[in-house]
Amino acid sequence: YALQTDLRDIFRSLGKTVVLVTHDLGEAAYLGDHVVLLNAGEIIQRGSARDLIERPASPFVERFITAQRGLADVLAGRGA
Repeated sequence: YALQTDLRDIFRSLGKTVVLVTHDLGEAAYLGDHVVLLNAGEIIQRGSARDLIERPASPFVERFITAQRGLADVLAGRGA
């Protein structure tokens, strides 16, 4: 958690776009403002993690989100 907090602070201080690849939606939500969900190299949905949770664009997105743990904590500000 401390490393993720440090990374988030560094990313924000850079004032640059940073691309981070992860399979952990909680980590993506904690570190980023914008999430892009891919399947087989195709963009399935993009937006905030909350967008993906509240308005999944497909059954694939729903299954991906259901498989994630701790996302509710991230969105509630309790870390990844």
